[in-house]
Parts: sequence; C-alpha cells; structure tokens
Amino acid sequence: MSSKAGTSTTGTSTLGTVRKVDLEGGFFGIVTDGGQDLYPVNLAEEFRRDGTRIRFSHQAAPVFTLHQWGSPVTLSDVQSVQ
Repeated sequence: MSSKAGTSTTGTSTLGTVRKVDLEGGFFGIVTDGGQDLYPVNLAEEFRRDGTRIRFSHQAAPVFTLHQWGSPVTLSDVQSVQ
C-alpha cells in the first residue's frame, strides 16, 4: 500500500512507527527509528493504526497545530513495512 502527498521531500526515506498519542483529544504521530517525534498533517487513514511500521519521505509543514507534540510534517511516498 502506498500514498502520495506533497512535492518536495527530504530526499531520503525514513523508517518509523505510527503511534496513537492520547494527548489533547488524541491523534496519530510517528516516532522515527532515530527517536524523532513527527506530527504528520496528511497521514492517510490506511496507516492510522498504532504500531504500524512505515517507510516515508517528509518535509516540514508550515503550519501551527493545537498538539504540543512532534514536528509538523507533510508525508510523501508512504509504504507499509514489516
């Protein structure tokens, strides 16, 4: 499964785990394998399951969010991985 969004990316793929974050009403975030917390503004419904492993590219999203967690990013080239 894959989902595309955005045009400019980091240029490299990143591995991470989708996490359900139970703050401020709840939302889905990504914790990268490098330990970075990312707040995806366009995570497709098909990947919104706690524990889902994904490979993706991203760029900083120029938005402010109500969630005080992670860096806002726009995702592209999202794929499920085992």
